[in-house]
Amino acid sequence: MLIFFDGLLIKLYTYSMRKCIFLILSILLTSHIFGQKEEVDQIIDQGVALHEYGLYDDALRKYTQALAADKKNLRAKYEMAYAYLALKKWDEAIYYSYEVVDEEGEYYLDACMLYGAALNKSGRAKQSVRFFRKIIKEYPEEYLLYYNLAISHYTAGEIDEAQKNVQEAIRINKTHMDSHFLLSGIMQDKGERLKGMLPLYYLLLYEQDSPRSVEAYERLQLIWRSAAVMRKKEVSLPISSLSSSSAVMAIEIGVGAIASTYMIDEAKNKLEEPYKLAGQTQELLDLMDELQSGELDFFDIYYIDFFNLLTRNQHAEVFSYYISNCVHKDKVLLWITENNSPFASFMDWMELQE
Repeated sequence: MLIFFDGLLIKLYTYSMRKCIFLILSILLTSHIFGQKEEVDQIIDQGVALHEYGLYDDALRKYTQALAADKKNLRAKYEMAYAYLALKKWDEAIYYSYEVVDEEGEYYLDACMLYGAALNKSGRAKQSVRFFRKIIKEYPEEYLLYYNLAISHYTAGEIDEAQKNVQEAIRINKTHMDSHFLLSGIMQDKGERLKGMLPLYYLLLYEQDSPRSVEAYERLQLIWRSAAVMRKKEVSLPISSLSSSSAVMAIEIGVGAIASTYMIDEAKNKLEEPYKLAGQTQELLDLMDELQSGELDFFDIYYIDFFNLLTRNQHAEVFSYYISNCVHKDKVLLWITENNSPFASFMDWMELQE
């Protein structure tokens, strides 16, 4: 009995020792893996910082170093695809983004955006369209998928489909200014002047101090200038003679009339910016408020109704100057200083719209 008991003790002791050693090894291994992961994450972080400064090749070297330590690291592959996209190396961007997409794990949706965009940029717009349509079935309320799909349709020359999908992106997220900017370009390509202007006005209301807002402002000025030139080629119809269902066409004609007035009228023609654009904008807002289309299409709901509400709340003048801030800061600041009370009221109203 005693020997058996001693033997049992020895066995239990041996088993306990093995278990302890295994536990120690597990802890050491886990610590090593955790330390390695932390080190890899730090290397990727360094690459991301380099990317943000536009040092894409240096960033790629960091991601390559991270992948050498962890060949399956999805974050490193995603960031690598992003860097290749920035370098316009489409095939490499396609390869690494698809590796992440194929895993269907972390960074999946972001990698889908990259993969579809890289396909489009590489000249495979139709393939990009098919891919985005497939992913939209998985994420039917992801506005960025509709935006990217719209770009792919646009590249493929499918303008109506591009318009439909970018409008869907705006329906889901009306604060996505890239979508408003794209919609403006699409409508200008379709020769619809007013519908090209309204998204630019909306963008300039919500976004200032960016290269895109400056470009939007310059586009808007160009539309007004071209409207004055095109006015001579357009059929002149009294706006009052048009039915309410033709209100959008009436406003289109009105844009030409307003632009022409500012070209012909010597006093208005000599106005400096931002005063000229502010005057044209106020007249356009008054015209939109006067003419109700009653059609309830996308542009009525997301733009005309909004700007009519702005006008009826007596913010048209402030808005007309405020949108020039991205280019004419000093002049707009001076105007705001002289009109501080209406500007404060306008800003209070804007906070309620968000």
